[in-house]
Amino acid sequence: MLLDKNTLSYPGFYQLVLYAVVLGAVVGLATAAFLLAEHWLTGLVWEEIPRRLGPFGLYALVVCTVGGLLVGLCQQFLGDYPKPMKEALEDVRTKGGFDVAHVPHGVATSLVSLGFGAALGPEAALIGLSGGLGTWVARRIKMGARQAHALAYFSVSASLGAFFYSPFGSAALPLESPDGDEIPSAWVMIPGVFAGVAGLAVALFLAGEVLRGTYDYLPYKSPRNGTDLLMAVPLGLLGAMVGRLYLNFHHYLTLWLKPLHRHKILRGLMGGLVLGLLATACPLVLFSGQAGLNDLLIHGQQMGGGLLVLTGLAKVLALGVCVSTGWKGGEFFPIMFAGAAIGLGTACLIPAIHPMVGLATVMTAATAALLKKPLATILIVVLYMPSALIVPITVGAFMGAAVSFPISFKKSLD
Repeated sequence: MLLDKNTLSYPGFYQLVLYAVVLGAVVGLATAAFLLAEHWLTGLVWEEIPRRLGPFGLYALVVCTVGGLLVGLCQQFLGDYPKPMKEALEDVRTKGGFDVAHVPHGVATSLVSLGFGAALGPEAALIGLSGGLGTWVARRIKMGARQAHALAYFSVSASLGAFFYSPFGSAALPLESPDGDEIPSAWVMIPGVFAGVAGLAVALFLAGEVLRGTYDYLPYKSPRNGTDLLMAVPLGLLGAMVGRLYLNFHHYLTLWLKPLHRHKILRGLMGGLVLGLLATACPLVLFSGQAGLNDLLIHGQQMGGGLLVLTGLAKVLALGVCVSTGWKGGEFFPIMFAGAAIGLGTACLIPAIHPMVGLATVMTAATAALLKKPLATILIVVLYMPSALIVPITVGAFMGAAVSFPISFKKSLD
């Protein structure tokens, strides 16, 4: 079965869909297992142990510092895994698949990071786990490099489709990549959707209680005489600036910490200490922000605009510190939370902006600025927001993705 624009047709395409469904179901099982393990460890560290110890005001500082030490030890002895999504997918293109041998190392480091309160989500671990599984399957059945490339994409689509609750959004990630000669984007997306549906169905069956929370939306039915649509433009620009702020902060902090590259334990410990200090002042900086988003919806307006904006900026700071000091996890939900807090805070400070419009538009723009994939961003974010916000969400996504980041990150680190 050769995957190219000229030969990918019946019956090869239907065979590819079958592979995607079967692989998606297997990946859904692995995704559920990882999320359940993360949920158990987080509950143990942040609920069970504090309940036994009793009141302890500096608990977050102690736990994050210990977590930083453990992360540093993982980095020292297990290596710098999992790789960021872009690097992992580059391995697929250049090496024919994910780094299968180091998948267990990446899973272990990610569980430690997430369990001890990292301001990160599980996406990076899920990408490494699912992509490694797809590559392993391709090698076991002796597929060629291009088929292995496709199976790795299907695996990632299945895992992220389950986690984001959006098979279409996860499958749109390769669609928005350059349409090369070997694997045309449209042909990748269709089996990717099937893989995402299969992964989501299995993960829901096995781990539905931890897969996605519920959200108490503020009342919003439709745009108010065009005002909300006009407000979406400056709010989209604000969200793009939030995304740019994070990327620039991460870039320069990584450069500043470059001398500590070989001192992984010290670097991880420093990250844990800073995260603990931030969490002591603002507990909402902990974890991915997926659950914290509902706290914003319920209590955000009582917090006040200034405190909400500061909370969003603290989340950006915590996210940059975690990523730059070797903690492992994804940036998607943390930047969503930061954008949501800043957007809601802006609406509290400017009464003409509806709170839900401010929250949704800035959140989407900040996320799109990070991913630079507006379609995938829209398809994922729209599932977390009321459908009436689709236009502000769309405006925010394309404004965020349109922002350019003139930083040659890799070159700066050489």
